[in-house]
Amino acid sequence: MSGADIKKKLVFKQKSKQPEQVSDQPPWVLGVVDDEPHLHEVTAHVLRNFSFQGRRVELVQGYSGAEAKQLVCNHPDMAVLLLDVVMESDHAGLDVVEYVRDVLGNQSLRIVLRTGQAWLFPEDEVFEKYDINDYLDKAELSAHRMKVALKAAFRSFETMRDLERSQQREQVLRQIAEQASQAKSDFVASLGHELRSPTQSIMGFNRYVMDAVSQSNIEPDVKAEIAKFIRYAQISSERLAGLINNLLDLSKLESGRMEFAIEPHNIWDAVRFLQMEMEPLLQEKGVTLEHPQCTEPLELLFDMGKIIQVLVNLLSNAIKFTPAGGVIRITAHALDTGRVKIAVSDSGRGIPEEEIEHIFGRYQQSTSNQQSDGGTGLGLAIAREICLNHGDSLVAENNPNGVGACFSFTLAVVG
Repeated sequence: MSGADIKKKLVFKQKSKQPEQVSDQPPWVLGVVDDEPHLHEVTAHVLRNFSFQGRRVELVQGYSGAEAKQLVCNHPDMAVLLLDVVMESDHAGLDVVEYVRDVLGNQSLRIVLRTGQAWLFPEDEVFEKYDINDYLDKAELSAHRMKVALKAAFRSFETMRDLERSQQREQVLRQIAEQASQAKSDFVASLGHELRSPTQSIMGFNRYVMDAVSQSNIEPDVKAEIAKFIRYAQISSERLAGLINNLLDLSKLESGRMEFAIEPHNIWDAVRFLQMEMEPLLQEKGVTLEHPQCTEPLELLFDMGKIIQVLVNLLSNAIKFTPAGGVIRITAHALDTGRVKIAVSDSGRGIPEEEIEHIFGRYQQSTSNQQSDGGTGLGLAIAREICLNHGDSLVAENNPNGVGACFSFTLAVVG
């Protein structure tokens, strides 16, 4: 079909229609690139009263692939590019597509190919190889078809721009949140360091006064009363020191500044150390700790100090919620993934099902915990972060028999 025939088809097939109400919004920028001047004329004629969503169309024109590239660069707000394929070369238009998408990185511009040599470039192959948005065959093109294609392209462009704006807002908000989080972490770290020294001094003075009182000639009843209050002060100081250490650990974990020395260790060495350290608390509560009495080492990859910190936290919670005469068990079970599951289970009242999902949140506590001693809610959050830095998470669940809770994590096997 000749260019004149195409012109007649586009002009005479369009129906007269009253133009819709036009708003004050800026017009859609439409790039029209074709090496046939008469097609520029007929396109302008067909679109003379065209508008979409109350916005008219501003045409910017080019006659070659080189001019198309310049148009896109000069009009960053261009919404649609109506692009011929065969111009100064058989693939000039396709080269423009690659330039726009790959060189400029412009993914929002809608590209509509309009070719009179459809047999050279089958539609399905072009869509598969090139990032275009529509394909119009000049031989089959009518004014109505072109207008519908442009409306769809303008709508798609607006959707893409909305998505880009949303992503930009999200990125800005994320940066603000990250800056706020960093500022918080820096403040907590600074505060923790400022509080640590006087707290250590108070604990030292408590021990000094306790020694002095024990060696004094004060009446036994008075000495016992003074010693009781000093012990209270020491317990409170140790609790404050533990809170400060938790805040500093959390700050390091959040900022990625905590260092891990992950090396081969026997996990049962950690468990035996744990039992020795926690034995006074176990005896005071009247709770038994059970674990396999293994003579063969179980070599796993972990940071000894950090995993002991996790186990101390889990065992402290288990002791807290296990009634006198109850049993706490530590087990190790090999998995098919090359890791070993370490579990600490108690025989307490368990965790309310609706709270399991949130129990590892920072400053979050189970309601049952709040009713006991009102801790800070940092321990499990820190323990979970430590486990994550060992390649897995910390999992909480209630025991299948309905008695008590179980916390578990996995560690990699050596080799």
